[in-house]
Amino acid sequence: MEQTERRPAIHITLLLALAFTAAISCGEDGEGTPSSDGGGAATGGGAATGGGTTTSGGSASESTREDSEFISDLCAAIAPCCPTNHLLDDLAVCQTSLGKVGMSRDAQLRTACLDELRGRATSPACMPDLADLGDPCIRIFYEPSGPRAPGEACTTTADCAGSPETVTYCNFSICVRHTVGKLGDYPCFGEQTADGIIRWGLPTPNGTTSPLSAGFICQRRAGLYCAFDNRCTLLLADGSRCAGPVACNSQACDYVDADTSTCRALPSAGQACDINCAGDNYCADSQLCAPKLAAGAACAGDDQCTGTCEGSDLCTGSCVQGACLPTNGAQSLLLGVWCGQIPVSG
Repeated sequence: MEQTERRPAIHITLLLALAFTAAISCGEDGEGTPSSDGGGAATGGGAATGGGTTTSGGSASESTREDSEFISDLCAAIAPCCPTNHLLDDLAVCQTSLGKVGMSRDAQLRTACLDELRGRATSPACMPDLADLGDPCIRIFYEPSGPRAPGEACTTTADCAGSPETVTYCNFSICVRHTVGKLGDYPCFGEQTADGIIRWGLPTPNGTTSPLSAGFICQRRAGLYCAFDNRCTLLLADGSRCAGPVACNSQACDYVDADTSTCRALPSAGQACDINCAGDNYCADSQLCAPKLAAGAACAGDDQCTGTCEGSDLCTGSCVQGACLPTNGAQSLLLGVWCGQIPVSG
C-alpha cells in the first residue's frame, strides 16, 4: 500500500544550475498560494540571495582545462545577445560565475550547445527555450557530471550525477533528480510553467523526516500539474470545479458559493480583465485586455511585453529601461547571469 505524503512548502524557482535560482515560498495548502513566511532552497548550483548576486555554495570538484575552455566559449557565444537585451557583457564575470556551478562534461552536448548559441547570436530572441529539457544548453546545466546518485550526500550540484533530459541538483546536502512526468506519475515534486519556471517542493513520506530525492516534474505545456496527492494530473478546463488555482489551466479558480468554486476562463482581447488575459494579451490600465507589445515598444511593466511567449497563456515578457525586450521574463533573468551582470558568489 502506498504511503501518503505530505507536501512541504512549495518553492518557485528558475532551477537552472547555470547559476540562477529565484526562490520564494508558497503555502502548504496545496494550491501554490504565495506567502512571505518561507525562505528558499539553494538548488542547481546557485541560490538567489538578493542584491543581484547568486551563490553557488562553493566548488565541489576541480575544474579541468576542458571546463575552462568550454565556459570561455559559452560566454563568448552568448555575448552578442547581451546588448540586444539592454545588458552589458562582462566575459570575466561570466567565466568566473559559470566556473562555480555544476554542469555536464559530455563533449557532444557541449558542442551542440555552442553551435546553438552561435546560430542564435544574430537573432534578437537569442536564448534557448528554458522549458525544453531536451535543449543542449539546458541539458548542460541540468545534467551535471558528478559521481553521486539521487539521495547521496553533496556539497554542490557539481557532486551530483545527472541523466538525459532530467533536472538534477544538490538541495539541502542531498542530490535530487526530477524526471518529466506523464499522466498519473507518482510522486511528483512540482510543475514546470510554459516559460520554464519550475515550481517545486520535496514530498516527505508520513512518519519520516527525510524528503524524497527522486520524483517527477509535471509540465503545464503537456496539460499536467502536480496535484496535492503528488500525482501528475490533467489540468482542469474552464468551468470545472476546482479547489485552488494551480489545478486550473487558466490558473484562476473563482468562488461561487460555500460549496463550489470553478475554473474561470481568461478574458480575450477587448474583454474586461482584472489581472491576466488569454494568449498574447495583457490587462491594460483601462481594465480591458489589449495586445502585448513587440520588442522595442515603450512599456511600463513586464506583463505588457510579448518577448518569446508566442501567444502562450500566463507567459510574461520583459520590460527594461522602458522598452520591451525580445526575450521572456525567465530568459531575461538567466541572461543576466550569462552576460555577467548577476555574478555567482561563493
